[in-house]
Amino acid sequence: MITVGMDLEQFLEDPFGSGIQRVLQQLTLHWPASDVGALFAIPHGDHFVVLDRSQAQEILSLPFTMTRSEAEERGLAAHVRDVLDSLDVRRLTAAELVDSLDVWCLPEVSYLPSVLDRFEQFAEQLPTVMISYDILPMTQAQNYRIPPWAAANASRYFRILTRAGGLLCISDFARESIIERLRRDPTLPFAVAHPGGDHLDPARSVDVTRRPGPVRFLRLGTMEARKHPQEITAAFQAVRSEGADIELAFVGAPSTSDFGINDDIARAARDDAALTWMTDASDADVQRLIDEADVFLSFGIEGFGIPVVEAVRRGTPVLFGGTQPAAEALVGVGAIDVGGDDVAAISRSLRDYASPSSVQTITRAVEPLRVPQWRDFAQGLQDVVAQVTRR
Repeated sequence: MITVGMDLEQFLEDPFGSGIQRVLQQLTLHWPASDVGALFAIPHGDHFVVLDRSQAQEILSLPFTMTRSEAEERGLAAHVRDVLDSLDVRRLTAAELVDSLDVWCLPEVSYLPSVLDRFEQFAEQLPTVMISYDILPMTQAQNYRIPPWAAANASRYFRILTRAGGLLCISDFARESIIERLRRDPTLPFAVAHPGGDHLDPARSVDVTRRPGPVRFLRLGTMEARKHPQEITAAFQAVRSEGADIELAFVGAPSTSDFGINDDIARAARDDAALTWMTDASDADVQRLIDEADVFLSFGIEGFGIPVVEAVRRGTPVLFGGTQPAAEALVGVGAIDVGGDDVAAISRSLRDYASPSSVQTITRAVEPLRVPQWRDFAQGLQDVVAQVTRR
């Protein structure tokens, strides 16, 4: 039996239901039965609290039950700690924890010095693996507001990515970026596995009938420049000015790196009732909005793009352009590459699918059961763990 230890300190410090934390949650739910087991460790004073998968799943699921503002108002971080304190858990010293493990895993992006120190200390005694999401903070620095105190640690995190014993990458794009830009040795253990979409129930059947009224486009994600919210808005406004009967809904947190983007989207929403922006949505809100949309939009640069998978899972077709690994994986089963991600390309796509008949045509091609599965992602991590123990 191989036992891998998962470091959960980053989650405990900042639990807010991110896409990365969705990955952690789903690993606890879909870990395949095999000779690789998992424990989840959190430092606490001079020892570690060690959780089994069901206990980890309980605390990892808490952020997804409320919106970000609700989480802040109710003190989610303190609530997570209270729930953790209520669990009947094991407590081990660092030496005892290392002795109980065969591999150490950093499953989340973290710039916390304590997390990075621990990884390097444990690497002296155990094989190591990491889940690699992307290196966009290194290649798209204008999209990330890394505070001065964290800059050195962010750089350190990405250096550690080059030295970890094994990596599970969420996409080929992430793998290639790490090899090309970070110069990680490509002969070291690698695996690529896509995050899943089966945390949502699939559409029972793809419904090509639709409510009367405008064609409704939905774009989900933070308002960072790499996700092209301004380009989408400009395209929407251009096609609307031609007389198209369409609506656009943005769902996502404001940009933290470019406040001008937030001003532009807020102004556009004030000026046109057909454009809306929801900055705070729960899981239930997101599923409802996907179900109500006719077409999902994803443009710009993504390390993967879980919302695309969620849209197809719920029977909503996707138009995309740019670097979009999730959408590229779903071409032919619900995602359509429109050939670019600039204003002109986005405008053409909105124009092409501004009629109910065109929407019905692409909706018929959606196959909700063909999205990636979380079990396969977890199996990918197990495969990397097995590789590093054999080296």
